[in-house]
Amino acid sequence: MRLFHWLVLVPFAMLVVSFAVSNLDTVTIELQPLPFSLQTPLYLLVLLVGLLSFFIGSAVMWAASLGARRRARRSEEQLARLEREMADMRRQLDAARAEVEKAAAERTAAPRSALPKPGPVAERAPSGPVLDHRPEPANGADGDGAGPRTGAQRA
Repeated sequence: MRLFHWLVLVPFAMLVVSFAVSNLDTVTIELQPLPFSLQTPLYLLVLLVGLLSFFIGSAVMWAASLGARRRARRSEEQLARLEREMADMRRQLDAARAEVEKAAAERTAAPRSALPKPGPVAERAPSGPVLDHRPEPANGADGDGAGPRTGAQRA
């Protein structure tokens, strides 16, 4: 890359020096509405106009790239935030896995005699009435528009 830099810079510098030596004539610059005139060598005028154009173009390109740089900065911040969240989630996952493995190890390590012996099926059946856990309709009716019902009407 450094070689390419010199291969471009040296010929360009030779062209600038050659242009300056070839155009030593003096020119007069006048701004018509103003009573102002300036005499300067032609090479200096051309080089100053080129330099001014370069800086104006650089400023325009810098201003045009502000939006892209802002988006890139926001994307980098979002990436860093998401990476932190992912690391936190991995730590939580590792902790949960360790807890599950610990519980599994405790379960397999427990002697069979420590576990309660199953009783008859009748002992394990729930005592009392069986409750219906279906939700009531929002308006208090069964959907037929008749309004709320009493316990005797529901059956």
